[in-house]
Amino acid sequence: TALRKPVVKRVIGLPGDTVEVALNDKKEYVVYVNGTELREDYALNIVDGDTPRVGVWTVAEDEIFVMGDNRYNSTDSRSPQVGTVKIDSILGKVILRFYPFDKFGKVE
Repeated sequence: TALRKPVVKRVIGLPGDTVEVALNDKKEYVVYVNGTELREDYALNIVDGDTPRVGVWTVAEDEIFVMGDNRYNSTDSRSPQVGTVKIDSILGKVILRFYPFDKFGKVE
């Protein structure tokens, strides 16, 4: 990406998917992939500011759409600095979480 450094993000959309990020009536982010709402108990979805990052994206055939778990304060595929990520740019998969300490352990 334009960030020129490795980042850890959650894969939300695969090639050919349509990803929509919207706000619900509680001002929380809601993510839809191909029209189906994602259940995201892990994500911090509360909007904390005046400029929510919402929209609709279609993922190209050789790319993925990624998002950070802190949806308001994440540089991810919604950001022009990152955009969708080429599949051949993926460096690895997270298998162990160190922080926060109360959630230390294997990532399913």
